Amino acid sequence: MNLRFLNQTDMNSSASSFTATDIFNADYDIYLVNIEGLFTASSTGDIDLRLVTTGGSVITSTSYAYGIVDILPNTSWNSYYDTNNTHFDNMFGLAGVKPYISSQSIWVFNPYDSSKYTSVISSSTATQSATVYRYRDGGGILLLENSIGGINIKTSSPDLGGGSIKTYGLRRD
Repeated sequence: MNLRFLNQTDMNSSASSFTATDIFNADYDIYLVNIEGLFTASSTGDIDLRLVTTGGSVITSTSYAYGIVDILPNTSWNSYYDTNNTHFDNMFGLAGVKPYISSQSIWVFNPYDSSKYTSVISSSTATQSATVYRYRDGGGILLLENSIGGINIKTSSPDLGGGSIKTYGLRRD
């Protein structure tokens, strides 16, 4: 695989959302975004994903369609899906307070091309407590033709505490 490291953005302060801009460009059609060591400021929280235009605006219209399975080893599985939401809901494994962290790999397709829909495939793992480990797997599509330049990670409660976003482009040979 011809992945090229493009960018690293660190989250160093507590906030309800974090935006990484200018991580996608016209050079690549497929990107891998790794979010590592994501944790919350207090307790556990579901983490959602929104896309950001090349102009820096977070897209909040009801144009997100997605499906996710939430795999828990100590109970039954959950699923989340919607066809007109304002974000990709519960896209990431539940994050907790350090040392209980969440890490994600998100493949992003056609983000910069304003004549195509942007789609994502996500896999995440999380340790939400000493005894609860989670795995979430899913995907979605933004049903808008827009030039996407970044991502926004958000939680309704508690605030995000930190983590790192690394972006790679898949080179075409």
